[in-house]
Amino acid sequence: MKDLMCYAGPRWGEAAGVCGAERDDGQGNPIDWLRGKVSIRGVVSQQGKWKEYPKNSSSRREVPVPRWVLDRMAPLIAERGRDAFLFVTRRRSPGGRGADAVVGGELPGRLV
Repeated sequence: MKDLMCYAGPRWGEAAGVCGAERDDGQGNPIDWLRGKVSIRGVVSQQGKWKEYPKNSSSRREVPVPRWVLDRMAPLIAERGRDAFLFVTRRRSPGGRGADAVVGGELPGRLV
């Protein structure tokens, strides 16, 4: 998460909402792996809830991500569904402060 934040520049809540691909439920900030960009569409709050709007309307944007950062993020999605959130806590909820990148598992239904 820190590599993404330092080298691509999303805010904490935006980075916490990064997912591997478009989700059927419309939540998350999907990665376009081929173009090397993350579409910022919303944020994850400190309580782990998805908000469909970032800080302001101009915050909806595409953020370019260096290839080497994408390469480091790819293993986080390998054992999950392709549209899973990348950065989750040990309880598998997205983003709480101090979240670890946990490999494996699915998100709980509380974000649905």
